[in-house]
Amino acid sequence: MMKFNWGHGIVVAFALFMSFVIYAVVTAFRQDVDLVSETYYKDELVYQERIDEKSNLAQSGLELKLEQTSDALIVKFPQEFSTASGDIHLFHPSREIFDKHFDIDLNDDLAHVISKENVAKGRFKVKISWATADSTNYYQEAEVFLQ
Repeated sequence: MMKFNWGHGIVVAFALFMSFVIYAVVTAFRQDVDLVSETYYKDELVYQERIDEKSNLAQSGLELKLEQTSDALIVKFPQEFSTASGDIHLFHPSREIFDKHFDIDLNDDLAHVISKENVAKGRFKVKISWATADSTNYYQEAEVFLQ
């Protein structure tokens, strides 16, 4: 009969360590990793434009209002932005497949209505970028939890 000695202990410890490393690697490769943006570096180059657009909005003293009803998210524009054209981006921080883009289409009440029908529930960052008839660009972000 063989006795358990320190040599056997080292082999067992090494085998357990290797098993843990293999488990960690396999688990890591099974994780989904969504980037914030596929064009991250390109987006960083236009960051100064975003700062300028936010500054334009602050100087105007106006702000868009987000309202949520049971079946829609409503983005209300002030009268001064009645000629707005641009983009509304619903950014889902954890899953890129839930991101949505909409072209701004104002109704008679100067509101853009986004139906919740085709939008996943959860936390979104609403990124709104628009320009007015005088070619001034604006940008506003807000967080919303869609239910």
